[in-house]
Amino acid sequence: LSGLITFGEDSKFISDEFLKQNKCDFCEHFKESTSAKDEMVDFIKKNIPKNSIILVKGSRSMKMERITDALSSLNF
Repeated sequence: LSGLITFGEDSKFISDEFLKQNKCDFCEHFKESTSAKDEMVDFIKKNIPKNSIILVKGSRSMKMERITDALSSLNF
């Protein structure tokens, strides 16, 4: 695992603990906001290398399908 992107207040702890124990090539935590999902996709476009494998994990209430829909349009 070379990076971690988290979203929402409940995942802040995960991000903080990961950074304490791991070297991270690209790590970012996004707070919940109306623009956060767009910011996440922009971050991924700019920072994640081509041919990367990306796991999107979230509850249905987080509506992570917006992220997967945006990512599916990218050339990974």
